[in-house]
Amino acid sequence: MGGTVLEHEAKTIYNAGIDEGMVKGKEEGRLEGRVKSLFYDADYSIEDISKKLDISEEEVERIVFEE
Repeated sequence: MGGTVLEHEAKTIYNAGIDEGMVKGKEEGRLEGRVKSLFYDADYSIEDISKKLDISEEEVERIVFEE
């Protein structure tokens, strides 16, 4: 049975949420990579990373010491 596929509002909202989540996940992954690289490879301090990336020291610590 052929026909036109209708995209309902709920599906549109759902797909927009999926896309937004993927973008946010990629951004967080890049930030995590930068923080860990600065900490482990470049020997930056928590404070220096916080200033360089304009994020809180607590956020840097969360990223560096997460399990």
